[in-house]
Amino acid sequence: SLLLLKLIIMVIISTNNYSCHAFSSITTKSRHNNYLQQQQKTTSTSLYSSSNNDNEEGEEINMALYERLGAPPEKVASGVDLNGVLQWIGTYEELIDKVDRDNKPFDRERATLEVDKILMDPTLVASYIKVEKDKPRSKQAMLDAERENLQDPGTILTYAFWIFGFSALTYFQKRQNFNE
Repeated sequence: SLLLLKLIIMVIISTNNYSCHAFSSITTKSRHNNYLQQQQKTTSTSLYSSSNNDNEEGEEINMALYERLGAPPEKVASGVDLNGVLQWIGTYEELIDKVDRDNKPFDRERATLEVDKILMDPTLVASYIKVEKDKPRSKQAMLDAERENLQDPGTILTYAFWIFGFSALTYFQKRQNFNE
């Protein structure tokens, strides 16, 4: 009974790391697809611009990115990759919703304030984009990684060692209690 309980706890702890980002990776994938569709629209629009000045074209494209983001330029620090934010994180409103959802004690105003702080830090935004890029993209990919991990001889030996170790520990504890 004690051995079974220890084994169940060990399995729960070892598998918990692989299941925590399933829903978040699905929403990131749909956000990525939406970004690609919007990117195609912006690119085709900017190619047919009638402006002759390159600086004006750059400002038009940049303002189009701010409009798609949904935040005024003064709320976003210079050096923030707007394309990356739209592609991997989402719009201003989506980010506020995520912060509000992830932090239960926050109200909408506090979530907006925190998002403004995030967007004013280019290093933090770049790190957030990197984390979103590195997430597994589907449940199937996570399941495949888990299967591959379980087929690794090192993983099997680790499980065997823990099972044997807990069994031996329980056996010697019972033997010692019986002898006393």
